[in-house]
Amino acid sequence: MIILHKDEAFLAYCRELLDQFADETNGINYIFIATADGFDVASKIINFTESYGSQDKLAAVASSIMALGISLSGEFGLQNCRTVTVDSDTGKITLRPINTIHQSFILLIQSSSDGLLGHILHGAGKINTALMAKAEEYGPANA
Repeated sequence: MIILHKDEAFLAYCRELLDQFADETNGINYIFIATADGFDVASKIINFTESYGSQDKLAAVASSIMALGISLSGEFGLQNCRTVTVDSDTGKITLRPINTIHQSFILLIQSSSDGLLGHILHGAGKINTALMAKAEEYGPANA
């Protein structure tokens, strides 16, 4: 079994994707990739002056919220939950599962009220596609 989040080349690729997303998308304050079971993989803080708390705590909370979103969508017969979004007066938090052939991840994006949800979702989709393709470079799932 290949464990991507322990591979330095994969981690560097994740950081590059986050940098590119932050450069291309307005209003982004914080973005990270975590394993589905709640461990920090890569993160980028852009426009936030206060502490977010521990990366692992945020990763664990994101994992739990994503699991709830998937469960809730399943209760309504919806398939393949693509995002969970928390919208507030001062910003948004968007979660997206990324299920590669080797390992599952969660993408968390925190944006200001200036962040446009359509741009955020588009960028999250690009990150999803890129990570799925990168994971395939490591060979078949049963390798």
